[in-house]
Amino acid sequence: IGRCTQLQKLMLSGNRLRDIPDEISMCTNLELVRLAANQLQHPPMKLLQLPNLAWIAFSGNPFLLSDRDNTESTLSQTKNDRSTETLSMTKSSSANKLLVIDDDNLDDPNNGELLGKGASGVTRKFIITNPNKFISSSSSPSYSQSLLKEHHTHVAVKEYASEMTSDGSPEEERRVSMEASLLHCDALVPIIGQTKKGSLVMQLLSNYHALANPPSMKSCSRDVYDHNAVHKLHIPLAKHILLNLVNVLTKLHGIGICHGDFYGHNILVHYGTSQEEDDFDDVKLTDFGAAFFYPKDSDYGSFIEQIEIRAFGHLVEEISALLKKKSCELGSQNQYSTVLTTFANRLMNLVNMCLAHNFHDNPITFSNVSTSLKSIIDITN
Repeated sequence: IGRCTQLQKLMLSGNRLRDIPDEISMCTNLELVRLAANQLQHPPMKLLQLPNLAWIAFSGNPFLLSDRDNTESTLSQTKNDRSTETLSMTKSSSANKLLVIDDDNLDDPNNGELLGKGASGVTRKFIITNPNKFISSSSSPSYSQSLLKEHHTHVAVKEYASEMTSDGSPEEERRVSMEASLLHCDALVPIIGQTKKGSLVMQLLSNYHALANPPSMKSCSRDVYDHNAVHKLHIPLAKHILLNLVNVLTKLHGIGICHGDFYGHNILVHYGTSQEEDDFDDVKLTDFGAAFFYPKDSDYGSFIEQIEIRAFGHLVEEISALLKKKSCELGSQNQYSTVLTTFANRLMNLVNMCLAHNFHDNPITFSNVSTSLKSIIDITN
């Protein structure tokens, strides 16, 4: 494999690989790797140190499973920052069982409206016919019950394509999604529960749109942006998107969760009607299909975080490019065009920080990235 020096994507989930050859270090152009549900006994250190690697999936491998107790210990250390209600849900993995919504309607694809498709499954809009029945009869955590009361009729349901996907297993996605939702980040979609067949039931998002389209055969590992993204993006919205997303990633990696698929096409935006800073509604990071738990204090924990920092860097670079394109369309005589270009150029300083190849000599964290982003925004305000 060391001769595949131009390799950018490596899709090997669901095999029986026990190790990755050291020759992988020659694949310096590799950006995306899917190795979930294999038999890797030890972390593939040569792979994790590749200079351009930005998107990874490792769930279901023995080297991670053996360290899961350490991760649970890390999770328990964050309890003091959570409410008493949330604490009862994080004492052990068994306490994180999702509310099972006993409604056969939710498992019938013919009754749902298609919302989106991905590698791990299909998401549809459903109506729960009698939510009070599930609230009164369930012994599930009150967190899920309150969500079901608040959004009691319309929900989004993710049905998984099979027991194994190119990103990982549905069970790991459900587990990570529930743990992530307990962080109560504004930029995460609240999880309500699961259907009898195991589909994930989430709060329905209305009038949200993907920031980007998935990679094409031509772009390979990079998202594709249409002109609509250029037209709708402006500086206050760019600030809001980046600040909220770096906050999510900081919290996720703070408890040892790697998203693994941090792309614009997995980011949903509710666009406002003007460029006023308080006139857009929301941004959400979605799709935990490739996500996995990892031990932060391990000898490879920092490499995992550095990899996802690169993914964030690519998103910042793409947003900078969109702002520059909008500036060009406005023309050099337009005053706002100059403001757009200046902010976009400042973002490139953050891009250089995130995509630096000397991470091993000077490791950084998402906390460092967040601090740098806030400094850029403070200068711009």
